Amino acid sequence: MATIKKKRIVGFDIARGIAILLAMLSHTFTALNYSPAMEVNLLVRSSTPTFIVVFGFFLYLLYYPKIVKNDFYYVKTKLWGRSLQCYLLYFFTCSIWAYVNDFSFIYFIRLTLFLSSTPFTDILRFYAILFFISPYLLMLLNSQYRLFLIPIIMIPHILIYFIPLPSLDFIPYGVYISTLLYGGGNVIAGPSILHSLIFVFLGVYIAKTFHGNSLFNNKYILLIMILSLITILILPASFKDFSSMKFRNSNAFEYFVFSAFMSLIVIELSLFFAKNLKGLFFEPILVVSRSSLVLFCYGNSVLYVLYKQYDISNALIILIFSIFYMICRFEFLLPKFDVNKFLLKPRGNI
Repeated sequence: MATIKKKRIVGFDIARGIAILLAMLSHTFTALNYSPAMEVNLLVRSSTPTFIVVFGFFLYLLYYPKIVKNDFYYVKTKLWGRSLQCYLLYFFTCSIWAYVNDFSFIYFIRLTLFLSSTPFTDILRFYAILFFISPYLLMLLNSQYRLFLIPIIMIPHILIYFIPLPSLDFIPYGVYISTLLYGGGNVIAGPSILHSLIFVFLGVYIAKTFHGNSLFNNKYILLIMILSLITILILPASFKDFSSMKFRNSNAFEYFVFSAFMSLIVIELSLFFAKNLKGLFFEPILVVSRSSLVLFCYGNSVLYVLYKQYDISNALIILIFSIFYMICRFEFLLPKFDVNKFLLKPRGNI
């Protein structure tokens, strides 16, 4: 059993590393104004959903047992610490983006308050919020009200077909908040957090039911893959549509069907690699996986410099590397950092 567990975790680590590399590849294409083949774009579109599914897998695997043991405060401390880390990484990328474009300080503040968007690193603010709410999702999953998760997950996908989701236009720049949280408004920033919960709980379901070295051992996961593929083939959409950002930016049903299928394929291939290849072949991917968000932050910060063909000065290089060093130090020290004094003390049994 210990061997199976080790193989299982390595396989999902590989999937996370592949997802980050695909995301960086996609952003590099954009920064260099390069248009790859449609087949390549179909693959890179799987990066974000795969990462979120793997997030759900490890969320359940690592933290749900603590929730079952009524250790909500421990779970909240750990996940809120990760939320803080994601926000600091996002803050860093906003600093670089505002600097290389000579944006105003007010605009920079808007970015840090999630009242605007960046070309590449909005996923970091996505994860800052997702980590923040995750303790409560796990608590709900472990409660008698777990069935409420079904409408929470499905209603956004159903509503989008019948009514336009409202935007928080009465708040200055509120359209950015509504787009990020539940897809309301016409700002390009998909998928929303509420819509993406379907990926999170797909990962949770995989973690809860997974045994062995393949997703195909679970007949329901196999059924999801088959139904997704059939749906993709009968939808009135071309592969060119799936390879573009159109469906993702509008939180369309087509995006989630295609992404669920592709993320499961990437994970299955990663499990196959973990089982059949020596560690030497995928060790570099594991290095990327285990520092995924930090490397994502730094890689996209470099792309921001290239994006506008900014004149790279020695001072800018020193600044980027100095701040990046501090971020890496923070990541190293985070497990030893006592965040308890910054959180509310638990009440009762919570």
